[in-house]
Amino acid sequence: MAVKFKQLLLILLIAPVVWGKELKIYYYPSKEYISFNKLIDILMKADVIYIGEIHTYKEIHEFQLKVIKAIYEREPYIAIAMEMFQAPFQKYLDQYIECEIDEEKMLELTEYKKRWKYNPDFYRGIWRFAKENEITVIAMNIPTELIQEIRKKGLENINSEYLPSVITKPDEVYKRLLIKALESHKVKNIKSFLDIQMAWDNGMAYSIYRYLWTGEYEKIIVIVGFGHIYMGRGIPTALYNIAGPLIQYVLIPSKDKMVVIPVRIPSEEEEEEEELL
Repeated sequence: MAVKFKQLLLILLIAPVVWGKELKIYYYPSKEYISFNKLIDILMKADVIYIGEIHTYKEIHEFQLKVIKAIYEREPYIAIAMEMFQAPFQKYLDQYIECEIDEEKMLELTEYKKRWKYNPDFYRGIWRFAKENEITVIAMNIPTELIQEIRKKGLENINSEYLPSVITKPDEVYKRLLIKALESHKVKNIKSFLDIQMAWDNGMAYSIYRYLWTGEYEKIIVIVGFGHIYMGRGIPTALYNIAGPLIQYVLIPSKDKMVVIPVRIPSEEEEEEEELL
């Protein structure tokens, strides 16, 4: 079932996110609210689960942890991929999970405060649960230094171990959404902006792929800003192009609910249909 661009925009953007009351779960394909247990039943079918966030909303992070715990109870062979950590620092996350260093040392060595900056209290519950249960935490993001290089040279002139050999470009629907985001950020260099977004999406997809490829994990749960998974575009589409068909779900915050969307890569014909709506 293709996700219709204008319909989903109305669901997600018609009002600001408002938290503080009971969180509802909206299953987009059937246009109905479902229970938390039903959500987990659905997600148990997935290979990759993306729980999108607005970085400063504590309630979303609490929901992310709740989902992780519920899935772990049924399937312990999982990994948690986090946008908050950059790939060159993976060994320090591994050392933390293996109890070789403590939390403060892990945050220091991963340069968390310099490279992510958001309050670590939002995420402590996630990585502490991972440590308690020896769950792999994947440093999913690409390094800041690579972003700086892309700004100077352009993505087409970059060859990096943190990016796949073939870069997935945004389709017209996703590109329109990204360009719309430029209006609020007052960014003038559209090409540079799109280059960096492609690098983030493709780089994080590549990080997920490298762990999926090992065959050690039944599911990977991805903690990431919802803009990177919007409508199943961004990371899920790039991962599909790297790894081939996978069962993927995205959960996107909207108003007082999480919208649950199965990822389906649209054909060119379906993209044209969406543009006509």
